[in-house]
Amino acid sequence: MNNADMKRNRFLNWHQARKRYRQIISHLARGGQVAVATYTKVTVYRYPGQFRCDHTGLYAARGKQWDCLDFTTFTLI
Repeated sequence: MNNADMKRNRFLNWHQARKRYRQIISHLARGGQVAVATYTKVTVYRYPGQFRCDHTGLYAARGKQWDCLDFTTFTLI
């Protein structure tokens, strides 16, 4: 497989997730809060352990489950 055969922007989602993850963790380390908004709900997170990032995207803890945050809006409070 050469570069011409690869999918375009195949690592873009992972790059964007890592970038958002770094912003969130650094803001929480300074004592801030993060509000994550979907179409129906806004959730405020206060702890860095509530976020996870891997090659499939950015996730937030909800009980024992992990919710995907790819199509949400973030506000750093």
